[in-house]
Amino acid sequence: MEGERRPAVGPDPGSVLAVFKGDAQKPVGHVKVGENQSSLTFSIVTPSAFGGLPQVGDLPEGGVCKIVFADYGDLKIRAAVDPASGGSSELRDKLRAEERMQRSLFVLVGIQDSPEWIIRNRPTEIEILPRDVASIDEDKRPGGYALIRIPRDENAPSAIARHLNRIARGQNVLKVGTDQSQEVMRGSASAPESADRVDVLVETRRFKGKTDKVGTPVTDANPVFQSGEWIGWVLTNRGGASADVTLLFVDNEFKLDLIYPRDHQFNRLPARFDADRDRPDSSDGEDRQGPNAW
Repeated sequence: MEGERRPAVGPDPGSVLAVFKGDAQKPVGHVKVGENQSSLTFSIVTPSAFGGLPQVGDLPEGGVCKIVFADYGDLKIRAAVDPASGGSSELRDKLRAEERMQRSLFVLVGIQDSPEWIIRNRPTEIEILPRDVASIDEDKRPGGYALIRIPRDENAPSAIARHLNRIARGQNVLKVGTDQSQEVMRGSASAPESADRVDVLVETRRFKGKTDKVGTPVTDANPVFQSGEWIGWVLTNRGGASADVTLLFVDNEFKLDLIYPRDHQFNRLPARFDADRDRPDSSDGEDRQGPNAW
């Protein structure tokens, strides 16, 4: 198996895959992904002992691989329990157990070890907030920052772990997304205007209500929206190639909502697609994708 290419979906180095022969339900052995030896299409692996099974060198050619341990590496976030808050030592010990869970996406560090998130005990609740906000007095903090409050009870450690895992997933999704200035890394933004390239504009708009299909563009750099206000996003493909677009909304608690496509929608935007021009009720009679307003 060493040096061979095995089907995979890009597991991180250190991840372990079980190897099955044919339709067998029990693995015949395990392999481990090496450093800098994994991509989206294949991974270079070596036999490894895991889960009570010894290292097996003679694994079946063409065996089916299944991830049984994922090493998330740099995808994990760093969190610390504020030692100045009451009961911090006990809370830290309980979170250690949660951290050791197989699918954990956070690492507990000391307050002096540059954590990204601070966990702070309060009399009746527990706060999770960004490090750069935690040092600011509450009445002087800027608006729009992430702040998660959890009841301080026996379920708090598992609830904290769930929230930290969600934060990590949300942050990793944001890392995948790029703005137009970063598209050069994908080999598209530097292409000539006439070339087949990806150039999708996402525009935020305010709407008067459900019947408003046009809306007003939001031009503020840091817009403030009020509860009950209708907002939406309009997609325009300015490029010369069709683009498959997925639009996700990440709120300040890192909850993810799929905005586009909706159920049974096809998310491909044709080349030079303009949402305001190419409406579903367009006179050419074509069933085109209109603006996704809600």
